[in-house]
Amino acid sequence: MTENSISFVQKSKKDIWQTPSELWKPINERDQITLDPCAGSETNIGEVNHTKEDNGLQKDWNGTVWMNPPFSQKQDWMQKAREELANCETIYIVTPDSTDVKSWWHGELSEFCEWVWFSEGRINYVDPKDGEQKSGVSFGTSINIAGELSNDVKEWLANNGDLMKRYDF
Repeated sequence: MTENSISFVQKSKKDIWQTPSELWKPINERDQITLDPCAGSETNIGEVNHTKEDNGLQKDWNGTVWMNPPFSQKQDWMQKAREELANCETIYIVTPDSTDVKSWWHGELSEFCEWVWFSEGRINYVDPKDGEQKSGVSFGTSINIAGELSNDVKEWLANNGDLMKRYDF
């Protein structure tokens, strides 16, 4: 992807923002996250956390996966998630809520994610350089979910944003 194709989702030119704990911890309490395949160096979301150096795109996945991919590699990570879904119980994929994007939203996510959650308001992500949450993000957040979704997680998501189920006819 070019710089212009990712700049619409962010005010700064940073490619990587870490998920704030108030987004993943409630889900982890209800559905134990076992793997973060594209974790930041200071991230401790899953039982196993693959950093950039570990290259989670080259690893096998299993269990319950939390994935907040780098903006510039969304399609690579979504393709990997689709390939690994048979080995996983659930894959949570954090993305901008850019539902108008044909390439990765409609071309990737809608084909294998049964659920999508939209945040109420904007989420303040963590800057990996200083560990601080930053305000002023220029996009809303969605979590696209493939695989099993427990009633406890559905309830938390529905009470903390908008949870939608995709239907195929």
